[in-house]
Amino acid sequence: LREAGVKHVWEQTYRTAVLKSGVCELTAADRTFPLQPVRPNGIVPPSTAAAGVTGPLVYVGSGDLNAYPDQFPPGALVLMDYASGDNWRRAFQLGAQAVVFADDRGQASREHSFSTEAPANFVRVYYDGPATDLPVGETVTLRCAVTWEPGTGRNVIAMIPGTDPVFDQARGPEALVLAAPLDSFGEVPT
Repeated sequence: LREAGVKHVWEQTYRTAVLKSGVCELTAADRTFPLQPVRPNGIVPPSTAAAGVTGPLVYVGSGDLNAYPDQFPPGALVLMDYASGDNWRRAFQLGAQAVVFADDRGQASREHSFSTEAPANFVRVYYDGPATDLPVGETVTLRCAVTWEPGTGRNVIAMIPGTDPVFDQARGPEALVLAAPLDSFGEVPT
């Protein structure tokens, strides 16, 4: 703001909780694929135990029911396209341990959320690459560590004087307030 010529800028800092991402990866044999955690469900981040969760990786495309195998393996990890709407919920209904969303070249629909307000640890992660990169059909282990830690938030405040020399004398000078939440995050917060 100062670079834009605003003279009166100040900052308010405050203590808050922030998400801290640690290890987040998928391993198969001797290959490791970096992942990113998806936003928390309510306040519960998508985390695994230190050993992770292990099972077969099953690709289900957009997650429609007919894309699942007839014999869905118990404890599977489901790989689905990011543009799957709220079909990720079906994977957990069928017994999946986790959902891995694969990049599908920016076709994600913003009509659906990839989280829920229910405080449940449905492990959901994002892979920044095509589903074909990942070892579908192999046994994989997913590890994801996300915690809440103390942090500092901040509000940036600026006073920008108006240019109209006439204003309501009874009310005094008018102010324009612009707000931008800097402490929020999208579906993939890291």
